[in-house]
Amino acid sequence: MAAFLTGLGGKIAERWLSLLPALLYGAAVLCAAWLPYENGLDKGLLADHAKDYLKTYNGRPYAVAVLVVLVLLAVAGLGVLARFVAILVGRACLGPWPRPLAPLTPRLTERRRRRVPNGLERYRPACPTAAADRVRLIDERLDAE
Repeated sequence: MAAFLTGLGGKIAERWLSLLPALLYGAAVLCAAWLPYENGLDKGLLADHAKDYLKTYNGRPYAVAVLVVLVLLAVAGLGVLARFVAILVGRACLGPWPRPLAPLTPRLTERRRRRVPNGLERYRPACPTAAADRVRLIDERLDAE
């Protein structure tokens, strides 16, 4: 049982560590909301704002604990949202496109092929986006070498 709990704790720590970029983004948003533009990197002013904000919870440690949990949940939500958006951007740039946009693929590819002068067929555009073609051309160039 101890090995199971240790493994579970390691997985939970790994998940939270993967949300570190979202935590940093949340901290940047908090600094932007609390600090004026001129003093955007003033740690003392940020600490003063945090102390003033936490004074409203003076004598209510449970409220502070709930606030911390809500902030951590918001950060976790930001991390999940960032992963989802990254998947969408990756699919938009590199494909394959989802079913509603799939009919656009041949038309956009043909349009890109018309713009490129004649050359070796294997190096002409075969994908609807330039980024997808660049990734595809890596394999083509390695095969040619």
